[in-house]
Amino acid sequence: MKTCILFFALIFTFNSLSAQIVGCTDPLANNYNSAAEINDGSCTYNNASVSVSDSWILPAAMMETSGLIYFDNSIWTHNDDTDNNLYRINPDNVNDYQAYELTGAINSDMEDIAQDENYIYVGDFGNNVNGNRTDLHILRIEKNSLLNSAAQIDTIWFSYSLQSDFSATGSNNTDFDCEALIASSDSLYLFTKEWVSEKTSLYVLPKTPGTHIAGFRANLNVNGLITGAEYLEDKRLIVMSGYSSLVQPFIYLLYDFQSDNFFSANKRKISLNSAFHQVEGITTNDGLNYYISNEKLVQLITINQKLHTLNLSNYLEDYINSICDLPEQAGTINGNGSVCQGDENVLYQIEPILNANEYLWVLPNGVQGISSTNEILLNFESDAQSGEIIVSGINDCGEGESSSLYVEINQKPETPQIYFDGESLISNALEGNQWYNENGEIDGANMPTLNITEDAYYFCIVSINGCLSDTSNIEHVVLSWNDRFGSIREKVSIFPNPASENIYLQIIDNQFQSAKIEVLNLQSKTILSKIIVSDSERINITHLPVGFYILRIDFDNTIISFKFMVKR
Repeated sequence: MKTCILFFALIFTFNSLSAQIVGCTDPLANNYNSAAEINDGSCTYNNASVSVSDSWILPAAMMETSGLIYFDNSIWTHNDDTDNNLYRINPDNVNDYQAYELTGAINSDMEDIAQDENYIYVGDFGNNVNGNRTDLHILRIEKNSLLNSAAQIDTIWFSYSLQSDFSATGSNNTDFDCEALIASSDSLYLFTKEWVSEKTSLYVLPKTPGTHIAGFRANLNVNGLITGAEYLEDKRLIVMSGYSSLVQPFIYLLYDFQSDNFFSANKRKISLNSAFHQVEGITTNDGLNYYISNEKLVQLITINQKLHTLNLSNYLEDYINSICDLPEQAGTINGNGSVCQGDENVLYQIEPILNANEYLWVLPNGVQGISSTNEILLNFESDAQSGEIIVSGINDCGEGESSSLYVEINQKPETPQIYFDGESLISNALEGNQWYNENGEIDGANMPTLNITEDAYYFCIVSINGCLSDTSNIEHVVLSWNDRFGSIREKVSIFPNPASENIYLQIIDNQFQSAKIEVLNLQSKTILSKIIVSDSERINITHLPVGFYILRIDFDNTIISFKFMVKR
């Protein structure tokens, strides 16, 4: 049985994979597969080289420039030994710069710099002397404090998960040197500089201060020494700098990967036509045009410290243009979180979503509304149910992350029925009553029973959980008769009361041509209705269950009511 289950599982997996074609998806590659839907990182490329566009000698203060970022419309760099300053350079004039001291920091071997929205990270993790440093760390610098020349600095200490031997290896003979650092939205990543194998290993760290173990992910043979990295997270692109053992610089591209599986991407190495330039840092402002820097090299020849510009459009423009930016996550939905069945044109809205062309609204059952903008008017039908209003931004790339608002939809109270028993008005609703007459709301009149002290037209509305019922039937109550007829109640009587088979209605000195009578139960439902033209009437009640009833008599819109009881 286990063999059968395994067999079918393998068949299912094969069928699932074969439903989509995997292969090289890069049109620039030798083995491009136009039918491929999933990139498997198998692309191969012809040898390529690129030349710098412009070069400038950096000031002597940056002789050992070792990392670059582009931040606040400026290029930022640092040296790799002793100097604890960050340098802010005007991209239009490298001699226009400012130094920002990292007070309290000690530069043992700062090799690269990275950034996220709120912080700059400087990696003091150069380890090429003997490969046995036990004080590897990354400085986390709050950006706003740095700009105010009062840098707030935390420290992220770490060790490598694969390093257990801390014996001295001698100069440039270790796998645990590092000169490249990137920051994602939730982690830091290190690319090692492996002197003997000329590979690079990927390690991951939390972004939070403290002591951590950098977790090994994978390694990649780059046939060179990696010295810097730039990460465009939204473009799924990493551009690394490096050089060979003969100090031949190169650019190494990783692109079209999923999540942080960086080495599963397209991998392309591009030679840089600047021999003996010890390239150390790389950054960009737009993903196509890059700044790179090299430190001063004094050997058989002297190469000054420089900043260069480099255009990679021929290699990346088509790819970047093919990458869509999904809409950002939707923000807070603003609107009433408690509504009533029957409410109409209730407004809900969110702040505009970055990169969204349209908005997708998902509504609870019984809620009606249509909108493709960041605002929607909703109608809550009589059967609407509580639930979440959900909204997300959409564009040609797809749908962004949604946000939601739970809305409590309260039931609309049933329409109350009222009747006059001769002295008081009575509502069949047990709670939430509010009585009105033609002059408006009657102050304090919110019980099921309302004592009547004046002639008027009366009605009732029920309010429960902030929801209003429809208006009840209207009762025209007349307490006194006019001078001509005297008190009408004195001219009308019903008997017997209680009764079992018949009840009799007697009108004395009848001045009306006819009258309408109705028998209602206490829920104000009409059971019997008829017109009488005589001054006496017998009403058969044998079909009525035992209980209380109301007899209403309408004399030309002048209504009186009597309560009677059926008893057997």
